[in-house]
Amino acid sequence: MLNEEKENEWIFRRDPSITNPIEKVIFMSEYNMPYLNPAIVLLYISKKTRKQDHHDFENIVSHVTMEQSDWLYSAIQKQNREHPWLLSLI
Repeated sequence: MLNEEKENEWIFRRDPSITNPIEKVIFMSEYNMPYLNPAIVLLYISKKTRKQDHHDFENIVSHVTMEQSDWLYSAIQKQNREHPWLLSLI
């Protein structure tokens, strides 16, 4: 999922115009466990959303930063301007 990278930028394999700086892709928890930026996780599951994906979105979106929310909005909009999650990200 995170194989595409160029010059310290992560590249979304489904659309190379969607990127994120490498330092904003993997974070460390308070227990020193790495985890993926939740906005990137949501982007991946936004393609063909199932009921569980909508549930995950509702649970995760309140925990993303404004910067992550703005990035996710832009990335989803590039994929699908009619995506139902966009209204929640404004």
